Amino acid sequence: MIMKRLLFLLLLIPIGLFGQRPIVSTNVSYATEYSPPGFPQIESGTAIGQETVNATSHSITMPTNVQSGELILALIGIDGTEEPVINTGVSGNNWTIEDSDNTSNTGQVIWKIAEGSNALTLTTTNSEKCGFIVYRINYFLPADPVKSTHATGSTINANPPSNTGDYGAVNYLWITCAITNDATIATSAPTDFSNLLTTPITTSSAPVNTSDREFNTGVAYDPGNFTNTVVAWLAITIIVNPL
Repeated sequence: MIMKRLLFLLLLIPIGLFGQRPIVSTNVSYATEYSPPGFPQIESGTAIGQETVNATSHSITMPTNVQSGELILALIGIDGTEEPVINTGVSGNNWTIEDSDNTSNTGQVIWKIAEGSNALTLTTTNSEKCGFIVYRINYFLPADPVKSTHATGSTINANPPSNTGDYGAVNYLWITCAITNDATIATSAPTDFSNLLTTPITTSSAPVNTSDREFNTGVAYDPGNFTNTVVAWLAITIIVNPL
C-alpha cells in the first residue's frame, strides 16, 4: 500500500510543478506549412517564340526558372501539314505528345514533368517555321497532368471545342489555344478567359494564340471563340488537372 501511494505522488509531481502535462499529437498535419491553391498555377517566365526562317530542326525555348517537378506545357504551331517528331537524342524520352493534328496547319500539345535537363527539339522533314508558347505550371496532378481535345475550321473566330474533366467538379485550369494560318493572330480571348498570348507575326508562319481560365465544373465545358479574321485554324481546349 505504501509503495502504491509513493507511485501516485510521483505521477502528480510534474503536474504540481509545471501545471498540466503537455499533449503530444501523433496526427501531424502539413496544412499550415503547405497549403496549395485551389487551382493549378501558371508560373512566371512563360516562353514565347517564333522562327523567322524555315528549318528542319526546331529548338523550343524553355520558360525561365523551371524547377524540377513542375509541369512544362509546350503549345506548338507549324506552318505546314507535317507533324514534327521529338528529337530524342537532344530531348530525351520523357516528353509526351498529348495532342497533334495537321489538317490545315499543324498544332501540338507536348508536356513533361521537369527534371534536371529539359531541352526540347522537334524535327520536320520539310523546312518549316515553328512558333511556340511554353508554360511552367505548379499544383497539378503528377500522375495525370493534362487532357486535351481539338477542332479545325476555316472561318472567322477559331472555336476551341468542348472538353470534360475526368475527376468530377474539381478546380481545373483550362487553357485555350488556336493555331492560326497566314500570320493571322487573335485579337481577343474567348469569353471568361484572360491572359491572351500570341507569338510574333512573321511571313508564312502559324501563330500560336493562348488564354487561360480557372473553372470548377463537373460537366462538359465548351469555351467561346477567339476573335480572328477568316483563316484556316486548329483550336485546342486543354485541361490541367489539380492536386
